[in-house]
Amino acid sequence: SETKVGSCYNENIFAVKRSEGLQKHQNLGESMTEQDKKKFKTVPAMDMDEYKQKIREHRLKILKRTLVTALIVFVIIAGLFLFLALRHYEDFDVNSTVERSDTAATIFEEFQGNILKYSNDGALYTDTYNERIWNQTYEMAKPTIDICEDYLAGYLNEMSETEKFGYFNADKEKTVIVDYGGANAAKPLHVGHLRSAVIGESVKRINTFAGNKTIGDVHLGDWGLQMGLIIEELRDRKPELPYFDDSFTGEYPEEAPFTISELEEIYPAASAKSKEDAAFAERAHEATLKLQSGDKACRAIWHHIMKVSKADLKKNYDNLNVHFDLWKGESDAQPYIDDMVNKMIADGIAYESQGATVVDIQQEGDTKELPPCIVRKSDGAALYATSDLATIVEREKLYHPDTYIYLADKRQELHFTQVFRSAKKTGIVPAETELKFLGFGTMNGKDGKPFKTREGGVMRLETLISETAEKMYKKISENHAIEEEEARKTANMIGVAALKYGDLSNQASKDYVFDVDRFISFEGNTGPYILYTIVRIKSILHK
Repeated sequence: SETKVGSCYNENIFAVKRSEGLQKHQNLGESMTEQDKKKFKTVPAMDMDEYKQKIREHRLKILKRTLVTALIVFVIIAGLFLFLALRHYEDFDVNSTVERSDTAATIFEEFQGNILKYSNDGALYTDTYNERIWNQTYEMAKPTIDICEDYLAGYLNEMSETEKFGYFNADKEKTVIVDYGGANAAKPLHVGHLRSAVIGESVKRINTFAGNKTIGDVHLGDWGLQMGLIIEELRDRKPELPYFDDSFTGEYPEEAPFTISELEEIYPAASAKSKEDAAFAERAHEATLKLQSGDKACRAIWHHIMKVSKADLKKNYDNLNVHFDLWKGESDAQPYIDDMVNKMIADGIAYESQGATVVDIQQEGDTKELPPCIVRKSDGAALYATSDLATIVEREKLYHPDTYIYLADKRQELHFTQVFRSAKKTGIVPAETELKFLGFGTMNGKDGKPFKTREGGVMRLETLISETAEKMYKKISENHAIEEEEARKTANMIGVAALKYGDLSNQASKDYVFDVDRFISFEGNTGPYILYTIVRIKSILHK
């Protein structure tokens, strides 16, 4: 390591070596003639430490040069991109300005001479204002339209005094039936009914605002097996009732033999029993058939069920500020079923397949095979599709709608495709009639699964509303000194707004996570925040 390096080296022959190689390099250098040495670059002799330091300094210089070169290249490339971007922006800005100016020209060609300027004292005059605003707007460099504040304020004030704020429907008035709600008799509303009620009510209100004759129908499920189950469970619990006495010939009582609470407990108990007791299940089927065949005792019990159920359903829907024009159900469609199916067969549209009566719905252009619509089972029983088609028959007879809008879970899309195509194919509705299905997603809990109670059951809608209102009441009580009665009234109002807006603020067809704490917040995109904003605006207008 202490060996001296020779006074010169040939860059093509010599290399830096450690320890044993250094002496060899020195000897080789000393053996060269003076003339040869002049051909080569000479360096002063140095020890190993000095040599290593020189190497480090040399490498540092190379690194610096490399970094400087890279920086220069980067700056050049960045400058080139910036130059191209600016050129593109200039082209875009000019084109968009021309387009906007052309649009402005079209607007003012239509309204020039009709725009009024509002003076400070509220008087109207037209003089040269039109020309001035035209010139300001038509300048190529201006990307927007300038309208003076007096004119804008006057326009808005006039708009506020006009019916529907100046909106008018250019199309002719239509008759629109909105089928929503999805409630079943003898069953309480649960959280799954929220979306259909809230979205359906909004669709109905929008159509009404547009000037259409809009009819909202809850279309109750009131004619299925659940009725037979309730009748037979009631027989087991209260066999002494006159409905179960074959020798009874008088008038049946007008008072229902059960309350809504009892009725809501009877059905799930009967449903569970039918799964374990085959004899009970058979009795329920027979009772359903007797009801549908017009048995007097079964019809009397059915009327009691409907009266009690409707009263409770109306109360719960009223809590959501949801109101129906019609409270019809599947039972109203039953008189039309036989004639409807027989006509389909006579017209050669419906045919027998594996014992059932079906209608083909496959159309040219379908990308997948669609199963036929079954309108009558092999045992002669009707299905949901049959009932829905017969309901359309009744609606055509009574209301002659131009448009039908159905709201249900998006998983029912195939069902409504079958119904709509069958209705068109069989001539139940005219070809120009609109049949629309608005499918919505499910309301899920924070775990991403369908919303449940803490115990894992389906939460009643009434419970959901009351719990939301209670949380809002606590929030109001913590932040404001207010009388309890007024606080609870306000909490219920804001709670319902939170639920409805929380649902409507999501895309209808998508599933969404129900988060009551987020929905009742006075910050962000929530119902309470919108109400708060409205109150602030009203306060400003009042002052």
